[in-house]
Amino acid sequence: MKRISSIFLFFILSACNGVDTESIIGSKQRKPNSADRLIPKCSDLCPNSEQVLKGNSGFWNFLSFENFGYRGIGRCRGHAIVSQKFAELAEFEPGPLCRDPESSSCLLHLKLGVAKILNFEVFIFQGFSSVYELTKHPYVKERLISEVRNTSHRYNAVQADIEDDSYATSELSNFYEIIFRLKQRQQPYIGIKGTALGNHALLAYDHKFEDGIEFICVRDSNILPHEVGESCQNKLFIKDNDIYYYRESISKS
Repeated sequence: MKRISSIFLFFILSACNGVDTESIIGSKQRKPNSADRLIPKCSDLCPNSEQVLKGNSGFWNFLSFENFGYRGIGRCRGHAIVSQKFAELAEFEPGPLCRDPESSSCLLHLKLGVAKILNFEVFIFQGFSSVYELTKHPYVKERLISEVRNTSHRYNAVQADIEDDSYATSELSNFYEIIFRLKQRQQPYIGIKGTALGNHALLAYDHKFEDGIEFICVRDSNILPHEVGESCQNKLFIKDNDIYYYRESISKS
């Protein structure tokens, strides 16, 4: 169990999302060029309420591979961003296209689906039952590892708006904002910082009560429950107005 010195709820802004990142984040960030403005804003792509989001579904709504180092730096941000897209946008149904996962028709289906998900579009994958199963497919796994590797540096994290900032500390306000967003079927990106943990990125996917304590269940790219699926093994909670992070031992696939 680790005490967290800071917990932040972030919006993730692409450097190419049509938003003037300099005006939001500060003068150290570059202004978007003309190519950036070709990419529509999130509000244009998703004009409806976030209530249309499916929220977390099942025990296997996570990528099948862990965070990894690249040029000496972990890719937890990229991993969390890619995981968030697939957790919210990928849907599954039985179907003939991937009965043979090595067939050319299956590969074409997967290429189309991965491209749409990465472009913030919903896609129904045939022949797979979950994000975990899908991302064990060799093509999907290698494609997403490449996406994670190349994603972190292309995004900036900025503090999200807080619905209620009247709590005793900003950490507590962030904690309850995350719960509010989970109730809206979001799976928010969280940045945390602790003396023993360092800087790390998590995804919240559920919340629950146990023995009168409210927990935020989080997806940690360093610790994936390959054998049993997700059941709130890693969690944030409040103790004496401080935020703590409990996480299980790392298990590799």
